[in-house]
Amino acid sequence: NKGKERDDLPIWEESESNIVMVECIHTKEEVFKELSVGWEDEAVDESNKGKERDDLPIWEESESNIVMDDEGKRIKSGSFNKLVERLTFIASWDGSAYMRYLKTFLLTYRSFSTPAELFHKLKERFDQPSFGKAGQDEEEEREKKNQLQVRVCSVLSKWVDNNPEDFSEEMMNTVLQFVKAKLETNQAHDTSAKKLRAAIERMKKVAKEKVAKTYASPPPMPILPRDPSLLFSSHLSIFDINEEEIARQLTLIDFKIFSSIKPVELLNQAWNKPKLKHRAPNVLAMISRFNGVSNWVARAVVEKEKLKDRVQVLTKLVTIAEHLRGLNNFNAAMAVVAGLSNAAVHRLRHTFDDLPRKSADALKALKELLKSDGAYKGYRDALHTSNPPIVPYLGVYLTDLTFIEDGNPDNVGDLINFTKREYVFNVILEVQQYQQLGYNLLDIVQVRDLLLTFPSFELDTQKQFEDEMYAMSLKREPRGAEKSTLE
Repeated sequence: NKGKERDDLPIWEESESNIVMVECIHTKEEVFKELSVGWEDEAVDESNKGKERDDLPIWEESESNIVMDDEGKRIKSGSFNKLVERLTFIASWDGSAYMRYLKTFLLTYRSFSTPAELFHKLKERFDQPSFGKAGQDEEEEREKKNQLQVRVCSVLSKWVDNNPEDFSEEMMNTVLQFVKAKLETNQAHDTSAKKLRAAIERMKKVAKEKVAKTYASPPPMPILPRDPSLLFSSHLSIFDINEEEIARQLTLIDFKIFSSIKPVELLNQAWNKPKLKHRAPNVLAMISRFNGVSNWVARAVVEKEKLKDRVQVLTKLVTIAEHLRGLNNFNAAMAVVAGLSNAAVHRLRHTFDDLPRKSADALKALKELLKSDGAYKGYRDALHTSNPPIVPYLGVYLTDLTFIEDGNPDNVGDLINFTKREYVFNVILEVQQYQQLGYNLLDIVQVRDLLLTFPSFELDTQKQFEDEMYAMSLKREPRGAEKSTLE
């Protein structure tokens, strides 16, 4: 009241003008809708471009709300109801075409829907009241109904197995309630109930336990410093470590982050939008890691005052990049090359001139391989002819996804553009392909901890860092300076 005395009028004598009403949210659904803006439904709102979700039951949806290709095997666009209907279709459909559709849908549906909405529609499909045509006998009706319900349960099992990150504890409990109420009370669905429960148990087990990967052969022995006690010294420097071992440890760090990226992180350019960034923690960690390595490389060269020391560091960094290429860690190899291409480093002409011929040729070959010409054609060719394990350069995938997102509408009229989701699926599928096989290498904690200290900055701070590096570079080799004037 800031010192004002409380009005002591009786309530019934107070003027009606002394209250101001505002529009309020009445229903629980509206409250949740308001709270969810910027979170789970942000991508859905964006995809629908303000259109309200059609709440028609699936069985009342018009047949005109799905568009197939000329062969009738591929869905080009459709309403959400129709997409879910085709997901659980019991009519004849080419097996391979259906499996591709199922995988594409489950990997990309969160670009236009939510897990809760999908489950609601699957349950609705399970409870569909009529399955046959007029005049169809009861036995045939029951058979079709059973087939459809089995298909719904099959989709649910595959969803749980393939997308465990979609199932919060609340969602998991909702599915379990469905199992108890709809499946375990009906002997005809005993097999489906067991399969779905098994899928849920597998998901819980994976969430609780980290399964150790096994390899056919033992890992190579770590390459330790000549004086192993250095590992336990507070003065341990990265440059006390063998170049190949540095590459190995960088690769273990990178693969751990890369293999953790979930499909939802790659939808709707989540990594690039403030309201969706919470969806893409591992993509953002991978970007931060790339920038950190690049910054470390630039600083490592520029901070050396003497020319011979800069040449020594530059030589070591090129050797590290060669080993990264040998390990198929294209992401870190690209980060090292990016650091050496930083304006503050690139201008150090005398430092590069003194680089040993072998190292200079190696750096030239790496730059040629990883250059962006032809949409990274050289890199893509090398990637597709390499054998796993591999850490691909994530930036190329993010660029491809950005072109797909910006170059194709989310909707065709009022229908979801499913052709666009197929393009996105192809990119995500390739990412997943390289996440399967990890590296059979030993983790050296002391080296790893050193490699995790590389600086990565926000845009403003990054600009400040680069300005500082450039100013330092000018001190190391002033413009027009002769080599004889440098230390």
